[in-house]
Amino acid sequence: AVGAPPGLIAEADGGVAASLSEWASLKPLPDVPVVVITSSPPKADAADLDIERYESLSAYHQGLVDMVSDGVHLTAAKAGHYIQLDEPGLVIDAIRQVFDKVSSESE
Repeated sequence: AVGAPPGLIAEADGGVAASLSEWASLKPLPDVPVVVITSSPPKADAADLDIERYESLSAYHQGLVDMVSDGVHLTAAKAGHYIQLDEPGLVIDAIRQVFDKVSSESE
């Protein structure tokens, strides 16, 4: 968040932390295929805090995948927060994966 006021960054971090802590209390998820896409890792010269945030988010994403029997965790090669804009093909492929699995199971 280059140029963002420190208060805004702290508020966003607090909201993310609260959301992530709620994952631990989720009821069992339905037995459906799930694809979770994580943005690209920060650049090697990124601030330590950015790297730490990314690693935490990626771990939570993997945790979500681990909560289902048919989950896949993908990492975007060159996408930031808006993966659907940066790598639309990856998102389309993920949707197709889920659709294909659901379609084949219903036959």
